[in-house]
Amino acid sequence: MSDENVGGLAAEHSSTFEHAINPTAIVADEEDRSQSARIPFATGELIAGVYEVRDALGQGGMGVVFEARDRLLNRRVAVKVGHPGVDPRYLRLEAQAMAAVQHPNTVAVHAFGTHRGVDFLVMERLYGVTLRAHARRLGRVQQSLTVVEALDILVSLADALAAIHRAQLAHRDIKPSNVLLAPGNRVVLMDFGLLVREVYDGALGVAGSPAYMAPEVLLGVQKPGSWHLADLYSLGVIAYEMLTGRKAFSAVDVRFIASFHEAGGTLSLPAESEHIPQDVRSAVDALLSADPEQRPPSAEFLLRQLRAARAALPGPNSKLEEHRPFTVLIVDDDPAMVAVLSMCVREVSPRARLLTANDGGQAVELVRRSVPDVVLLDLQMPTMNGIEVCMHLRATHLTERTTIVSVSGTAQSSDLQHLQQLGIVHFVAKGPDLRARMVSVLRPLHRASQAS
Repeated sequence: MSDENVGGLAAEHSSTFEHAINPTAIVADEEDRSQSARIPFATGELIAGVYEVRDALGQGGMGVVFEARDRLLNRRVAVKVGHPGVDPRYLRLEAQAMAAVQHPNTVAVHAFGTHRGVDFLVMERLYGVTLRAHARRLGRVQQSLTVVEALDILVSLADALAAIHRAQLAHRDIKPSNVLLAPGNRVVLMDFGLLVREVYDGALGVAGSPAYMAPEVLLGVQKPGSWHLADLYSLGVIAYEMLTGRKAFSAVDVRFIASFHEAGGTLSLPAESEHIPQDVRSAVDALLSADPEQRPPSAEFLLRQLRAARAALPGPNSKLEEHRPFTVLIVDDDPAMVAVLSMCVREVSPRARLLTANDGGQAVELVRRSVPDVVLLDLQMPTMNGIEVCMHLRATHLTERTTIVSVSGTAQSSDLQHLQQLGIVHFVAKGPDLRARMVSVLRPLHRASQAS
């Protein structure tokens, strides 16, 4: 059994611009790409007369998810079906549970039905980057989430858990790969595959990801009606990893982790983490208590704690210099194109501050060091393409004030649709008259930055 999938659903997919490990979303997670999902319906087939089948998004042990177009409402949706042989009650229970929780930090469910004898669940189509992928990307450049960034994510997750628990539900599989950082600073808790009403406690047995499971769950000594406290422990492990920049458990073997808990081991934030405020430290250490009764009594209680701690800290852009020059980051692996775009920027603002990156990873690193007013982003780049860069940039609150302009000579309509889903509305095609078209886009952005 591995850290990422013990009885849960881990879906995988890859193409030029799309990478998904969670079946409701296009996400960036370069560590999880393998097999193609098997769609039970034919591409182009019309499900229930409404949903036109398109590409597969991913699959796991419980089911498969694919993209479809809702012909009535003209929108993209995600459709999930169970694998043959999997008890269909699981999908129906998941649909009912998701429908009972209506919250911006959870996935919206649109419909449930049957087509050709197969049950299907229709969910909102999400775009973004998982917390797991974002943390790994930062780790590769020896960076980590700031306390402010971590708290913003924790507040959103605690808010989602409060809504789930109010509905007498528990998530049961909270881990970084089930947390989506979506456009508009939306943090979404995904994959309700193990979510179960407390009246069905234990019906699905012990399932989840060992590194994030509460000790009482992993050891099989959990008291009835205490799933909400187990969820809080899982959130504590995520908090630990975000604030320290390292895994709670170096080994993912379930036997190793179980032995740790059996021996009375406990997790706590290291004493040398002096950058973590004391109120944050106290809240996280309480979440990680081996004794469920010593954890916060509810997600609502935790949410109040976290909001108070967040209010005491500065905003994500508080370090930005006052009266700084118009700053533009050019991301392109073609030196000639970088020179052309630089000339366009200088024409609009001769004193502009220019930053350049020749690959996506370097761009993400530069943005964290100095937040630009505008990013001119080539879509076709090696190792990390423009769509993935957009996902990672939108995963941080640092780009709230940054306008991303996509620049490409070969973008297709599907690429532009993905960009729009990520909140990218400016697109400039490479080719004749590039200078004039780029300047026309940059001028109002320059005026807006100076006015603000």
